[in-house]
Amino acid sequence: MTTETQKTERAERAKARRKELQTLSGIAKKRMEADLEGYTVNEALIQMYREANPKIKEFKTLKEWNKLGFSISKGETAFLVWGRPNQAQEEQEQAEPQTQEDNEEIFYPVCYLFSNLQVKERENGKD
Repeated sequence: MTTETQKTERAERAKARRKELQTLSGIAKKRMEADLEGYTVNEALIQMYREANPKIKEFKTLKEWNKLGFSISKGETAFLVWGRPNQAQEEQEQAEPQTQEDNEEIFYPVCYLFSNLQVKERENGKD
């Protein structure tokens, strides 16, 4: 498989995950209007994930779990939430006042979270 093909496939998967998160966010917004008033979209998404599996106690990124000495179990799929805009965009926000139209153009990356049910403690610091 060529590098270009791999890049294209990776981009397609990322696009599909982003579309999935947009759909989930639409559902979360409806829940926010109905019974999750005062929640952010990410908070509503996390609440929905917890309702789907009450055994979930916490969510962390891969990096956070690794730092605590855990690894993600093979075959697990991340829960999707919105990440923070990158630092360059935040600096631009502070430099220039933005209108509502400008605000809609801010790019929010997809953030991947894993629950406590998807990790295992590493033995001697190794997988």
